[in-house]
This record gives sequence, C-alpha cells and structure tokens, in this order.
Amino acid sequence: MIDGGLDQSYRRAIKFVASQQNKSGSFDCFSSSSVDDFTGADRHQAILPMAVILRALNGMELPDAIRVRRSLAGFLAGQVGEHGSFNYWVRGSDRASQQPYPDDLDDTSYGWLALTLEDPNTLSAQVLAKLAQLLMAVEVEPGGPYRTWLVGRAADAEWRDVDVAVNANIWSLMRRLGVNLPGLEGWLTVAVKEGELRSRYYPGEAVILYFLAEWSRGELRSLLQDRWRAELARKDHSLLELALLTVAGVWLGVGRSTIQPLVEELINSQVMDGSWPAAGLCYDPAKAGRCYYAGSASMTTALAAQALCLVQAMDGSVVPKPVAIVKSAKAAPMWPAVRRHIQRLPQSAQILAEPILNKVHKLDASHGVTALVPHIMLQIKPKNKKLPKGHRTARNHLILGSLYGWLAYTASDDVRDGEADYRLQPLIQLWTGQMRSHFWQASGNSEYQRWTDRQLQIMDMAHHWEQQNTRFEGSRVRVDELPEYGSSRRLAEGSSGHLIAPVGALVALGYEYNGSVNRKLKLALRHLIAARQLHDDAHDWSQDLAEGQINFVAAQVLRAEFKSQRGKTLNLADPQTMAGLRHRFWSNTVDDILPLIQRHLYVAERQLADEPLLGGLEDLSRMIQQLKQTTRDTLVQRNQARRFLSELTFDRVADRSAV
Repeated sequence: MIDGGLDQSYRRAIKFVASQQNKSGSFDCFSSSSVDDFTGADRHQAILPMAVILRALNGMELPDAIRVRRSLAGFLAGQVGEHGSFNYWVRGSDRASQQPYPDDLDDTSYGWLALTLEDPNTLSAQVLAKLAQLLMAVEVEPGGPYRTWLVGRAADAEWRDVDVAVNANIWSLMRRLGVNLPGLEGWLTVAVKEGELRSRYYPGEAVILYFLAEWSRGELRSLLQDRWRAELARKDHSLLELALLTVAGVWLGVGRSTIQPLVEELINSQVMDGSWPAAGLCYDPAKAGRCYYAGSASMTTALAAQALCLVQAMDGSVVPKPVAIVKSAKAAPMWPAVRRHIQRLPQSAQILAEPILNKVHKLDASHGVTALVPHIMLQIKPKNKKLPKGHRTARNHLILGSLYGWLAYTASDDVRDGEADYRLQPLIQLWTGQMRSHFWQASGNSEYQRWTDRQLQIMDMAHHWEQQNTRFEGSRVRVDELPEYGSSRRLAEGSSGHLIAPVGALVALGYEYNGSVNRKLKLALRHLIAARQLHDDAHDWSQDLAEGQINFVAAQVLRAEFKSQRGKTLNLADPQTMAGLRHRFWSNTVDDILPLIQRHLYVAERQLADEPLLGGLEDLSRMIQQLKQTTRDTLVQRNQARRFLSELTFDRVADRSAV
C-alpha cells in the first residue's frame, strides 16, 4: 500500500531539490538559533551541507538527480584547497572573510567521500598523498583518532579537539578508499559501546549513526544496531533526524517492518511542493554566546529522498548481476503472462512470490535482462533470408524461459543467503520447471533441447560446488578450507544458463545450435561472463568474506597471505588481519586479476569480430567496452591505493608540524 505513494513522494522530492540549486551548482544554507524553526533565518553557503546533499543523491538515476549531482560535484571540486582540504565556508564568500576558519578534516573527509562516490576517479594520486600528510599531521595516535582542525601544533587548545563525528567521517572515507585503520575503528567502537556519541559540531546521535552505519561490520555494526534502536525509542525527532535514522536503519540491516513507520511519517509530513522543512544538521558559529544551527529544506529533502529511495530498493538490493546491460533493445511484453500465472496460485504462494517477482521485474526494467533475445533477432539476418515460421512464438518462449529462470535462481540465492523464507522451495521448483518447459518449446530441435538440459545441469552443479566449498562459519578461515577454483573460466559455469536464450534466438533464426555462428556466440558469452564475475569478485571480495563466502579473488588473496605467514588459520575478525589482506590485494593480487579480466574480454571481442553476422550485436560490444573501461578505472584505483598506503605506512613521510 505504501510503495506507490513512496515512489511519488520520492520523485516530488527530487524535483524540489533540483529547483533549489543555484546556477553555479551550489546550494544555499541557513543559520537559525532554533534547531527546528528556520523562519527568517540568515542565508549563507557552507561546504558540509552541500556535501551531504551530494552524498544523499548518490546513485539515484532520475534525470533531475543526475543533473543536480553533476553540477554540485563540479562546484565542490572547485573548493579543494592547495593541501587537498576543504573549509567549512565556501572560499571567497562573505562568511569566509567575516568569520575565517582554518580548513578541517570534517568537511575534508565528507567532501571527498561525496565526490568519490559520484566519481571514483576524482581523487588523483597527488591528492591522496596530500590527504595522507594531512592525517598524519593531526593524528593523536598512529592510525587515529585524529584532531579536527588542520592547524599547527602550537595552536590553542580549542583547535586541537578530538571529535567522534569528525572521526566517523574520516573512518568512512578511509573505508570507501579501501584503507583500514584498526586504531581508529577500535576507538570508534569503544565510543559507541560506552555511549559517547556526543559531538561539538552536531546535535544529537542520529547524524553520527548515519555517518557510521554504511561501512560498519562485525562488532561495530552490532553495537550501532543497539544504539539505533535506543535512539529510535526517543520519539521526539525532527523530520531531518527521521530521514537520517531511516537511512541508517537500512544500512544497518534493520527490517522493513521496523523502518516502515518512519517512512510513513516522512511521506505524511511532506509539503505540497515536495519538500521537508529545514532543521539543524550541524552547528553554525555562535553569536553573542547563543547557539546557531545550519540547515535547509534542500538538505532535509535530499536526505528524505535518500531514505525513500533506499527503502524502495530494500526488496531488490541484493540481486544477481546480469550478464549484459542491454538497454537499446526492448524485451517482448511477457511480464503480464508471468503475473497471470502467479495469480492462479494459492494466496499464500502469491504472498511469498511477490517480493521475488518485484525484485526481478525491477532488474529487468533497469538492466534489460531479457532484452538480448529480441536484440539478436532484430540485428541478425535469418539464415535463409526469410524469418522461419513461428519465430515470434519461439522468441516469447525464450523470454519467458529467461524470466522464470531469473525468478527461480534469485529465489534460490535468497534462500541460501538467509534473505528469504525456505517455504519458497515449492515455487523454486515450479519456476525451474517452467523455465525448462519454455526453453524446450522454443525449438523442436532435440539436440538443442539436450544441450539446454546440459547447461542447466552444469549451472546447478556449479551452484552446488559453490555452496559446499566456498562457505565458512565464524570468523576464522583455515588454509585447508580454501576452495580450489582452478581456471577462471570455471567462473562462467554458474551462469551457463544465460547462454540458453541467446543460442535459442539463433536457432529460431534458422542457425544450427552448434554451428559456427552459435559456437562463436557461446564462446563470446562465456568469456564475457567470466570477465564480469572476476570484476564483481574483485569489487566484493572483502564484503563476501565478512559474510562467510570465499570468492575467486578472496581465495587468491588468502592463499598468498597464508603462504607469506606460513600459518594455518587467519582470524578475519582481527582488524589488522583484514588490513593486511587489503594491502595484499592492492599490492599483489590485483596485478593478477586485471590481466585475467582483460584476456577474457579480448577473447570475447575477437569472437564477435571474427563472425560478420555477430558484428551487429552492438549491445554486447558495448558491454565489453564498459568492462574494459571499468578495468582501466581499477588500474587507476590500484595506483592511487598503492600511493596512499605507502604514504600512510612509511614512517615520517611528511613533516607533521608543517600544516
């Protein structure tokens, strides 16, 4: 009941935020002596509120949100100082002249967090080196915590404070950059455990929970969940705090039923113009001894939009990544047929099926997971220059087979990962049968049908092997538990079902299932799948380890670490162990993985180029180019990470009194 209103509320919010942006890309902020009444408040421009807006809108694909982010990111990038740092005030503004402040690590860390989420390549190696120098210049202990203000050691005590919210933002940026600071994380964990979440710069705990929630793991995450529930019980939150708590709750894995009352309150309190009123996020400079707060309707609304967007995605936040992102072709309208089939099931089964159905429907709408079949049948000429009889029926069966396959395997993944009810098993069996039936009905060719069964069997066996060999309990991993993946080509076996519909499309056009054209298409797809899986594993390896799974890349990292230490067991709950693994990944493993990805992409590209009929599959070519670009981006990140790690770990790399 809430979802329709939620989406409408979210879209209205984004339109309001876009309407408030200045031509320069900046946003105005306001200063009020009341935390929740900004009537007649003074206008100014500050960096932190703008960085909060940029970070809140990250990942939103509405055109207005994209335009706002690009323009705002450009403005913020122009505010970086010569040392790589930010100031609270916009440089050159009246406030910067009237109430000058030194640069600080709060605006610096949150500003860079927002910018790197918008564009991972924003931070150059030179800026990373400067950030390392800034951190070491104001560290209390090596690896944190850190003082707030970027001032020299001779500065007055008021400029040498150590603040939990500021350090939360520093820690989040470091986690974003793949750098683990065990000392800082331990300090923050103690602060949360002892309830010391009071800041000189922010009123209340909600904002600090928001800063810490997204990147938390293990003990810190568990402690934050407890603090979140305690804060929720307070009951007198501003609408800004409700938005902050909703987002933090989603990031902390709190259930939808617990979060839904917050969402309903947000929706019911939205103003007609799509906004939520201003409230104080952080403190502004005091006047005549009186406390002032910084806030704006733009910032509250951006945070509320973030909350609504994340809640919308809760049911589909963890989904299998598609083989190819294909948006130019349109899949045949087969969803109504799937929904009609599900509506004939008992009510209890429909209730269980609905979340899976919504998840796959969203995936299809955003990534076109069923679009490759119609794309092939549009771009490739029939073998005998005339479309065979029944080609439309074959196309529809192939699309339906793909849809039921996605339903079955998405549900299976969710059940295995503990994200869905085991009572889905009968539906999984039903959808698996529907998948096989539709694939068979797409062609009467018995060889194609037998080949289809072999691909499904290969995929099932790959999933079974993964379940038996790549999972571990607890936080300790033994060397004899490491899975033997063998060749990286094996990675494609778990997605071999993705080959069936594209091959079937060529069969429907009159080509032999194992003829030259289909052999090259299958080979191209297998290598493309392997490259995609390697890319995903390289991105997710540390998170997968935190969730008890050893993917291909994690196995490489762990094996190298065991060989180096000559030990039998690693404790992944030890922050220093994980820091060492991340260092090993960026120092060594990534150099093995990136060439593997490039080789798979090269083979895939050659198969398409060597067969003139496949040369017109522009969407597959585009997918290869996208992966090539992300591989190049990862090379940039590797170089940045190495420079950054060396700067942070090399003793006295900078004069710590120079800032």
